[in-house]
Amino acid sequence: MCDMVQSPTLLTIIGARPQFVKSKILSLAYKRAGIKEIIYHTMQHYDDAMSGAILRELAIYPINKPNHQRESSAQPNRLMRFMKMTQEIKAAIAMYQPDFVVVFGDTDSTLSGAYAAHLCGVRLVHIEAGLRSFNTAMPEEYNRILTDRFSSLLCAPTEIAYKQLLAESSAQESVFMPCARFLFSGDVMLDASLYFASLAKKPTLQILATNGFFPIQGDFDTSKDFIIATLHRNTNTDDRARLQEIMGALGEISMRMPILFPLHPRTKNALLQLAPQQTQTLLKNIVFCAPLSYLEMSFCLQRARVVLSDSGGIQKETCFLGKPHITLRQESEYAELDSYLAINREEILAAFMNALTLQEQNLKKIHTLFGDGLACERIVQAIISLHKECA
Repeated sequence: MCDMVQSPTLLTIIGARPQFVKSKILSLAYKRAGIKEIIYHTMQHYDDAMSGAILRELAIYPINKPNHQRESSAQPNRLMRFMKMTQEIKAAIAMYQPDFVVVFGDTDSTLSGAYAAHLCGVRLVHIEAGLRSFNTAMPEEYNRILTDRFSSLLCAPTEIAYKQLLAESSAQESVFMPCARFLFSGDVMLDASLYFASLAKKPTLQILATNGFFPIQGDFDTSKDFIIATLHRNTNTDDRARLQEIMGALGEISMRMPILFPLHPRTKNALLQLAPQQTQTLLKNIVFCAPLSYLEMSFCLQRARVVLSDSGGIQKETCFLGKPHITLRQESEYAELDSYLAINREEILAAFMNALTLQEQNLKKIHTLFGDGLACERIVQAIISLHKECA
């Protein structure tokens, strides 16, 4: 092994909103270490509010210069979108000849990047490896498991995730790549939360009408007690009965404390499928707004009294900020944070009442389970070491 080995070149795959933030905080660490990074955007999140605005805000510059005026790959179903993303990533790998492909989390972009790297014989780094919800009805569960199988460096954000990888690798027939390395890195989102918290900015809200979700004049007071709510997973949005149950519970809660609800495009479309009169009754006290940028969302999370969402990223960030979070799911890949899982009206209302009694300092103690804010440095050093060994 030679100390004069050239620094590795990385191809980072992003495509969905949470990956932009994780990518940025790692990019800063790559730059400090002198590592060359190329960023490719799959356009899984394609509209300007969900993608373009955040890329500009965080100064992220993908090589393919995404067009936020078109829909994601314009493919009619998930499989065709997956195959198109894979082919496009393969082309990027062929053009830039990276030493590693880096992917985040469990989205379709993640698996597309992993599969493309495997087909091209390029080593794969999976950030947030080892997470398991054990719910095979969720596409994300298959994405994260298969991505781990293709990876050469698996960076686990928590000790539970790390132990899960060890347990799977000790099975009678190993399911990982022959030279796979496991790293308990800590969570890059903790690094990001600590770095960006002081940069958070008050949002310029675009309020949406409940009857049709078109822009209207309005505002929301973030200086008083309020709640943030979000919803986007297809297990919630595509199940009409479940969606009505969740939104009905939020409607009841909104009569006790104002709710600000940044509206994901998928959730907007699902709510529009409900009967107009039903929607008006359920949602009349909820204030909907267009999606917030990352720094705007950070501002609101820091000031909210309670947060309700089905987002793993928001679930963690509220923990890091010491805020109570109610996870609108039946299970979570973060076993450390699964004490407030709620999916029906009674569970959600009970969890909300309990959340009001929680103390911020006690919640902040939990974030040590996700590391010490130095995950990016550990990942960078592991990539450099693996590159030197294989050079």
